[in-house]
Amino acid sequence: MKKLFVLIAVLAICSSHSQSKIVNRRFTKFISQIEGDLNKDNIKDIVKVQKDPKNGDYKTAVFFETPDGKYKLICYNSSLLAYSDDRTEVENHPYLEINKEILILNYELLRGQHNYKFRYQKGSFEMIGYNSTSSDGYGYLEKQDANLSTKIKIRTVEQCDVENIKPKVTTERLMINKLPIFQTFNPQTFNY
Repeated sequence: MKKLFVLIAVLAICSSHSQSKIVNRRFTKFISQIEGDLNKDNIKDIVKVQKDPKNGDYKTAVFFETPDGKYKLICYNSSLLAYSDDRTEVENHPYLEINKEILILNYELLRGQHNYKFRYQKGSFEMIGYNSTSSDGYGYLEKQDANLSTKIKIRTVEQCDVENIKPKVTTERLMINKLPIFQTFNPQTFNY
């Protein structure tokens, strides 16, 4: 029985290691990299974006620098901007920011933009905010600003081609029990 347990453990480790290698081999095109402190240890950490040249998916990976100067992979996400028929409007590569220990991922779209804010807390990167701006192409501009920590979303719709019309602003309480985490967050399936 003990040998069976050891065999299962070894197979599980090998399987996860080989899956990690497959993911790493897919994303071969370097897109961008930034440095900044993400875990409040006053040591520069690194966030990299790489692209899968075959299908256009992106992988965003976070590395913490250790005191000996080496970098340790903390987490990655390959579904933040995955290719699908619904998301073919991407114009530019994602760009990253680190501002006050918050990782901000920005995506420019054909008629707008999205950005996602993640903070390292409770041992993982939790999404604390989401902003988007989009146009319907017919003169209406919609902005959403969601603070997931306070569970408040503000939505503004304005007509761009008409003067002296006040934008329509609505505030909504978000029903989120647990903040999304970076590793599993997928904007296509998350309900704001």
